[in-house]
Amino acid sequence: MSSMCKKDYYTGTENVRLNASINNPNETIHLGDTLKIDLSIPSSITSESGQINTVSSVQEALYTFTFYQVDTVTNLDTRIRNITSISVSKGSINNYLAAVSTSTSSLPFESILNLVPPSKGLYYVDITGSGSIKVNNSYEAFLKINFSVINKHWNLLEPFTPGISASLAANQDAQGYGFYCFRVN
Repeated sequence: MSSMCKKDYYTGTENVRLNASINNPNETIHLGDTLKIDLSIPSSITSESGQINTVSSVQEALYTFTFYQVDTVTNLDTRIRNITSISVSKGSINNYLAAVSTSTSSLPFESILNLVPPSKGLYYVDITGSGSIKVNNSYEAFLKINFSVINKHWNLLEPFTPGISASLAANQDAQGYGFYCFRVN
């Protein structure tokens, strides 16, 4: 790795964004439904210097997530940690840290975060890149999230968390943090 790439890596100016999509972008899902968040590594990465790197192997790509239920009476959040509510397909999971699959016979390199809310109510999940991404046995950069969901339903939290707004949502996107709210009926 060049010294310029190392400098970019440590200062955080060079980033790779996991592309994240959701199987059901509706504001409300039904009890028993699984919300699937698919996080995949782009097939090519462009460095700060403009060099295009085709991703042929992944050595490390970790992300952290938190899954909460909002108590609308007390306005407190309860973090959900049980294995019946959280699992990962095409990757691995260790408590709140998940990894994108590093061994695959076909692209893309991805991880699918499966969330099954345990009861009716209001929920949110946030996803953050955890450290660096290492690809092709040589390329490293900071890992961010590109959460490509048009409506993240921030409005559901506004009565319980004053100050949550569209500008905060835009800031989260710019910083590379994924955040999504939904209701379960």
